[in-house]
Amino acid sequence: MTHPLERPRSNVGRCLVWAVICALGAILIVCGGGWAVLRARVGVRPNAGWIDAERKRVVPPELSIPADNGFDTYERALAARSEPDDPEEVCEGWLKAAAEHDKATVASRESAVRDVVRRNEPALRLLHEAADKEYLNPSRPSPTVLYPSLAKSRSLVRLATGAAVLAHQDGDDKRALGLIEDSYALGVNVPHGGCLIESLVGIAGIAIAARTSTDIMLDRTAPPGLLKQHAARVRELRGRVYPFSGTLAVEWTGAKGGLDLVRREGPTALTTMASMEADEPPDGDETARTIAWSMAGVSIDATEEWMEDRYARMIEAAQKPFGDTSLDDLNARTTHDIAARRDVLAGIVMPVSARAHGKYLQSWGVLMADETIACLQAYRKEKGAYPDSLDALVPGYMPDLPIDPWTGKPMLYKVTDDGYLLYACGPDRDDDGGVCTETDRMTPDQVFVPVPQPVAKAEAPPGAR
Repeated sequence: MTHPLERPRSNVGRCLVWAVICALGAILIVCGGGWAVLRARVGVRPNAGWIDAERKRVVPPELSIPADNGFDTYERALAARSEPDDPEEVCEGWLKAAAEHDKATVASRESAVRDVVRRNEPALRLLHEAADKEYLNPSRPSPTVLYPSLAKSRSLVRLATGAAVLAHQDGDDKRALGLIEDSYALGVNVPHGGCLIESLVGIAGIAIAARTSTDIMLDRTAPPGLLKQHAARVRELRGRVYPFSGTLAVEWTGAKGGLDLVRREGPTALTTMASMEADEPPDGDETARTIAWSMAGVSIDATEEWMEDRYARMIEAAQKPFGDTSLDDLNARTTHDIAARRDVLAGIVMPVSARAHGKYLQSWGVLMADETIACLQAYRKEKGAYPDSLDALVPGYMPDLPIDPWTGKPMLYKVTDDGYLLYACGPDRDDDGGVCTETDRMTPDQVFVPVPQPVAKAEAPPGAR
């Protein structure tokens, strides 16, 4: 039996199939590698990091410069200083010694401080005159330029605070607390119409005056009527605090100016912005090279769209009540997204907002606590002892319970053998029992009244605790 011969099989088709498969594989490998390099150097697609498909926009704040602008009066106060550096140099160390109850240092430097205060009375009068004026920073937000006198404004606060300590020593608590109120007013006014840097300068002014204010009130020499007036004044100033959402809206204007600067001058224009954000100015040439390399292929338009969307969401979150963590969560996500995008532009401009919000809450808490301390001291003067709880202050001394800005709940208060503790939960939003470090009084709790209190000069009423 014969068998038909089989037709020899050809390997050409099989080879073609494998050739196509290999070619496709090579293409995929090249594309994947290119995508990985692109993602590592430039970032992901332009809308990466968006919270949803809807892009939000920032509505520019409507700001109008008042006819009699307090900004101009503060400028005149700075110009009226007899020797511009004296208040900062002479008062700073003396105030620290007074806060630490270093009597020897206070006594040795007192005559120099008195001389500085005497020669700068015209500046103090202008500081008081500016306190109740409408205020708006007329300078256009800039990513690289601050108005020259901005950093000098704290010298006015140190001058006023030094004068307050002297007035208290001389038995004039009305003048002493009035100077504290003028310092608070400067801290409240400076952020109006300004960026984050103006907000931080105002916060610093409040912080400088707050410790002296607390020491004066805890010394138990001020009469209850004066303490109540001081509490009412601080409450009024607290109502004028510029909202952090407004600061962010103005900050976006400055950030957009930074992007426009890069469009005009190229990536090296960001070296100035980078040095402003750093604790120590970086090497200019090295920073320029780093930025130029990082900017390779980055779309400024895409960065602007992403940043505006994120700023708009931050502004919305900043308008929520105290205790809401939406802005903190958004700041954390923003930091993560900037790293994922490898976005050097957003990385230079945006991270400071997270730090500034914590300082804003801290400052608001300081003003709230100052009012509360005044009411507690007035209560003790009139009742003979501190109240068992803050509820006893409402409504006779305060219209409402003081709010902890970190949690949105009432501030924490404990009567002790030495006086009392008054504190807020601090950035971690946990009650750690009024514990804090000596350096910042913010970790883990924000403590306003330390224990034990300063020794009273006046005799306490019978039965006082």
